[in-house]
Amino acid sequence: MKHFSLGSKFLKDRSGWWHYVRRVPTRFKDLDRRGVIQVALRTRSLEVAMIPRNGLAEADEALRSSLTLLAEDTDETV
Repeated sequence: MKHFSLGSKFLKDRSGWWHYVRRVPTRFKDLDRRGVIQVALRTRSLEVAMIPRNGLAEADEALRSSLTLLAEDTDETV
């Protein structure tokens, strides 16, 4: 697994609890209608919150990469 050095990026403190929060890019809004991705990390520790955040950020990047490739393939076949 790739190590992310994101600091507190994509992390939001909500009443002492950490959440992963990330906007869905405009180019993917038709495929992902959530607008904003929000996941409760169920911890009050920033250090602990960074661990699942890294996995979620990596998964989001992988999903967006595959959607980009899919869109490029679709454009070429049309």
